[in-house]
Amino acid sequence: MNVKMKGLERNNNRMIIACLEIILIVFAAYFNLIFIYLVFVMEVIGIIVKGKFSVNKLASIVVLSVMLPDNYTTIVFVLLLGVYCFMFNRKMIINKPLLILMCMIIFSTIISFVPMINILFFLLFISPAFILIGLLNKKEIFQLGGLVYAVKKLMMVELIATIVNFLKSLHSGVIGVYSDWSIGTFGDGQTAQFCIFAIFMTMLSFYWYKQGKCSFAIVIVWSVIIVSTNCWSMTTIAVMFAALFWLPSLDARHFRIALIVIPIMIVAVVFSEVYMPDLIWDQIYKMFTDVNFRMYRFAKLQVYQDTFFTIPGKDVKFLFFGNGAGYYNSRAALTCTGHYIHSYLDYFAKSMSDYTKEYIYPQLTNAYYHGETDFGSVLYRPYSSVIAIMGETGLCGLAAFGVIFCKICKHKSKFSVVLLGIFLGICFLENYLEYAKIVLLVFVLLLIFESSERSSFQGSYIRK
Repeated sequence: MNVKMKGLERNNNRMIIACLEIILIVFAAYFNLIFIYLVFVMEVIGIIVKGKFSVNKLASIVVLSVMLPDNYTTIVFVLLLGVYCFMFNRKMIINKPLLILMCMIIFSTIISFVPMINILFFLLFISPAFILIGLLNKKEIFQLGGLVYAVKKLMMVELIATIVNFLKSLHSGVIGVYSDWSIGTFGDGQTAQFCIFAIFMTMLSFYWYKQGKCSFAIVIVWSVIIVSTNCWSMTTIAVMFAALFWLPSLDARHFRIALIVIPIMIVAVVFSEVYMPDLIWDQIYKMFTDVNFRMYRFAKLQVYQDTFFTIPGKDVKFLFFGNGAGYYNSRAALTCTGHYIHSYLDYFAKSMSDYTKEYIYPQLTNAYYHGETDFGSVLYRPYSSVIAIMGETGLCGLAAFGVIFCKICKHKSKFSVVLLGIFLGICFLENYLEYAKIVLLVFVLLLIFESSERSSFQGSYIRK
C-alpha cells in the first residue's frame, strides 16, 4: 500500500510540474522569454536532488540548456562539462587530426598578427566543438538514460512552444509564407536554428520508430514543424545531404524504390508552379535563369569565390594558412566587426582585418541593418563554417577538418552518417561549427545512434 501511495504521489508531482511548465511556456510566448529560464531551473533542480551528482547529470543539464533563448549559456555549460570530464577521467585522448588543426590555427594566428580580442572570441565560440569532438573518444563515460530524458524533455517543451506560438500568430494574423513565427523557445531571429533542431528531432523520432519505440505520427509532427519554419534553403540542403549519404547504403529493393520516387518528386516540383505562390516560384526560376538576380539573392556565392579563388590568387599565405583565428568571417571575426552581436560595441572596439573589411563587411552591414529583407536571408549572409575554415586556416586547415570529419564518420551507423552529412551540408550555409547548441545536438544524437542500450528510449535521471 505504501509503495502504491508513493507511486501515486510521484505521478501527482510530475503532473503538477508538467502543468507549471506549460503555464510558463505560455507566459514566455505571450509576455517574455525569460519564463523559459524558470522551466530550465525547475528541471535542473529535479535532476540535482535525485542522488549523487555525476558527469551524466551534468550532461543532461547541458542538453536541457538548448531550450534557453540565448546562445551563450550552452557555451558555458559545455565548457563546464569539458572541465568536469577531464577531472573525472584525465586520460582523455585528443585525436591527432584535431591536434594538428589546433596547431595550424595557432601557427596561422601568430603569422597573421591577430589581435587578442579576436583570439579570445574565437576561443569562446570554437571551444565547445573541440571539447565535444574530444569527448566522442570517451563516450563510454556517458550513460544514455539522462541524455534521452533531456532530449525528450526538449522535444516536449519545443512542441508545446510551437503550438502556442502558432495560436498566438494566428490570432495576430502574421501567419504567412515568409513569416518567422516558428521559433520554439529559441527567440527572435533563431528560425534557422530551430529548423535544424526540428530536422534533428525528425531523424531521432524516425530512429526510435524503426526500433518500435514511438509512433510514426511523431515523425510526421516534427516534419510539419520543419515546414513551419519556412527555412527552405536549410531544409533543401538537409534533404540533399541526407539523400547523398543515405542512398549508397540502401539495399537493392529500397534503392529501386528511391529511383522511382526521386524522378516523381522532381516532376512534381517542376509542375508545382500552378500551386506554389508566385513569389516563391519566381525566385526559384530567376535563381536558375537570371545571373544578376542570382548574385543578388545568393550573394554568398561571391564570398565563396573571393575566399577560394580571388584572395588566394594574390596571397599565398592566405591560400595555405588563412588569415588567422577570428580574423576573416568566423563567428568571432563577425562579432568583432560590431555588426553581428548588438551589444559588442558597448564593451569593445571594432577589430577586423583588411580582408574582412573589403570582402565581408559590406554584405554583413546590409544583413545587420536590413535583416527583414533579402539581405537577411541565409543565401545572402556572407559567412559559413566552410568559408571560415578556409579563410582563417587555409587549405591546410580545410584538409585537417576533412580528415577529422572522415574519422568521426568511420565505422558509424547509417543514422550517424546521415546526421553528420546533414551537419556538413548546413556548414556550407552558416557558421554552425561555432554554434554550441547545434554541435551539442549532433554530439548527443551520435551517442544515441551509436549506443547498444536499446532500452534507452524511456530515459531517466542518472542516480549514480
